[in-house]
Amino acid sequence: MTTTYSYNSTTRTTADEVIQRLGELLAAQPGASRDMGPVAPVAPASAPVPAGVGETPRWMVPLIGQLAQVVAQAAPAIIQSIVDNNRDIFGEDTRDPQVRERFFGAFFSAVMPVVAQAAPLLGQIFGGNRSVPANDEELRTRWLLPLLSTVVPQLVQAAPSIIESLTGGRRSVTITDPNEATRFLGPLLGLAIPALVSAVPDIVSLFTE
Repeated sequence: MTTTYSYNSTTRTTADEVIQRLGELLAAQPGASRDMGPVAPVAPASAPVPAGVGETPRWMVPLIGQLAQVVAQAAPAIIQSIVDNNRDIFGEDTRDPQVRERFFGAFFSAVMPVVAQAAPLLGQIFGGNRSVPANDEELRTRWLLPLLSTVVPQLVQAAPSIIESLTGGRRSVTITDPNEATRFLGPLLGLAIPALVSAVPDIVSLFTE
């Protein structure tokens, strides 16, 4: 299989960090704290499964882990773009490492529920795709377009809570407002979509190995 997809990121998290954070978020009850403090390591085999999935499919934890890796890699650029477009909200003093860490933690916690909801849907779509795509066109139609059509609407729906998490609840966002969509939704989707595109070959391997 030949692909032309590529995406560079200066920030990566290890697989252990992703699984650890994944276990915390999926185990949390509604209304639980979104603190990014230390949590006990969670083994992939015992990671909780979103409600309604039933017995854990073999692809569930690896798929959520792969999507979590996408979030972790894309988050710094998305946050930077949102902050740069909204200095009237965030101010100028956003370079402090603790501020950056808080932004990353808030963003990651807000997006991971989207990942947890999307994973079972993607599993239903991709579960029958057992053969490796023969060319880029097949990769696009059988994998990329279904991936984007599943994840992007959920990101749009979650955008207000994502923005509120970054602003500490100081700002509510109406994504139907063209100005606010440009300021907030534009950076979110404009950088999340290339990150998802770059992850397609890895997602393919989860279902075709």
